[in-house]
Amino acid sequence: MDSIREYAEAHGLWQDKYRCTGRTTRRCDDLMQKLFQNVGEEIQICDHYRTRSADEMLAHKIIRRLELEHPHVKPNVRISGRRVFMSITDDKRQAMYIVQRQDLFNFRDVFASSHPQVAFEYMEGLEKCHGRVFRIIKQ
Repeated sequence: MDSIREYAEAHGLWQDKYRCTGRTTRRCDDLMQKLFQNVGEEIQICDHYRTRSADEMLAHKIIRRLELEHPHVKPNVRISGRRVFMSITDDKRQAMYIVQRQDLFNFRDVFASSHPQVAFEYMEGLEKCHGRVFRIIKQ
């Protein structure tokens, strides 16, 4: 293996000029924009390496980003032969958890999140500073 590496390095074949340049991240961003522009329609997932394993890896990265950034979106992946297709369905009916502060006359919205744990932790932080004048409602 070392002799192969030495030969490749000597002839400039070992280096990967495009490694860690952000191409996959930009490709992921571009495909996510296309998914949101065409909700419900399938788009083909193509990585710059043009192999099925690279396409599947890119689809997995898109799914992870959708779970983190857009939890109300449900991805659908279909593999047909050597091609990977993906579509999304946007489920905006997901509940929102709203932290409210008690005012003189009513409650005022302070913070909103689609994750109940995030809203609860935010309210706990506020209560440490301002006392127990907050509540969480599900809307």
